[in-house]
Amino acid sequence: IVLARNSILWRQAAMPVVIMRAALASIASSFFAWHVLGSTHFEYKFGTCDGIVSGSNLPQVHDGVSPLNEPCHSGRHCDGSRWCCVTVGTCVPMEGESGVFVGTMKKDYYEGGCNPNSLNSSHEEYDPDCTQIGECHAGCMYADKGAVSVAGIMTAIPETTLDRLMAGSNWRSASQSCQNTACSPPPDFSSCTGVQSGLNLAKIHDGVAPLNQPCHSRRHCDGSIWCCATIGTCVTVGESRACVGSNKAYYEGGCSPHSLNSSHEDYDPDCAQVGECHHPFILETRGGFSRPGVMTPTPSTILDRLMAGSNWNPAAQSRGTESGTGESEVSYSSPHRAALGFMSLMVIFWN
Repeated sequence: IVLARNSILWRQAAMPVVIMRAALASIASSFFAWHVLGSTHFEYKFGTCDGIVSGSNLPQVHDGVSPLNEPCHSGRHCDGSRWCCVTVGTCVPMEGESGVFVGTMKKDYYEGGCNPNSLNSSHEEYDPDCTQIGECHAGCMYADKGAVSVAGIMTAIPETTLDRLMAGSNWRSASQSCQNTACSPPPDFSSCTGVQSGLNLAKIHDGVAPLNQPCHSRRHCDGSIWCCATIGTCVTVGESRACVGSNKAYYEGGCSPHSLNSSHEDYDPDCAQVGECHHPFILETRGGFSRPGVMTPTPSTILDRLMAGSNWNPAAQSRGTESGTGESEVSYSSPHRAALGFMSLMVIFWN
């Protein structure tokens, strides 16, 4: 049977192919740390951003990595303005085209203010602190000019680089977007996303002993049999059994007591001390939280470390008083766990 190309039957037959291609394209796009989909995507990324600083106000980078993009003045490459970021080497005019050139003098559009002229010792913009050209600051361009790159013009920026460019703003690394409402302060962590395992947190070498330890106990915990308890209190009383946990994911830096024992299989020579009990991670993964009075309040500085990599905003913490130190006191009430799942679904469907 031969179907006419413009017939209704032909179009209906082609639809599954179109749908499949669209699905494959969507799946492929999710593998990029950051992909440019034109104006809509830029609005999603930067539309709610506050406090974006210019490239000149960002630290210079000295990692020897060349920039992926460069500022370009072009009506063909850019939308919303004639300034945008494009893949390095592609900001060139077509035959007979004018007004297309790399913005070598726009220091604010380069990370660290390090434009090509900054590396030229004979140029008036020479900066001896610049050892390499900075990445194109797409966020600054959007905030300054409402400028976006036409789809496919700009190379995907790694998340770590984008985090650097957005330093000082309300950018959240976990969601790779700006959020005006940050993760809820304690005791309610229900809106927190991207909470990391203790194994993914930095190891601490300050010589300060942990305040709490993971505890397996129905007497100490609610919501789960796992929670954090003050050091030395996770003990069996009568028939109520309790034991200290050895799961490295529940310790800051993955440093459990076994990590310090050179004869144990969990020994880690990079661990100099036992890590603080990671109560937000236990809450997220096990739904467990400490009963009132079981856990020693966690100072805000330690909580900030435990929440690294999430959408936690240190400035949003509720500041109580702990022995006059001004540190926040953290205890638990039953969290709204459904919010975590809903947030994850929103991210999945948005992408």
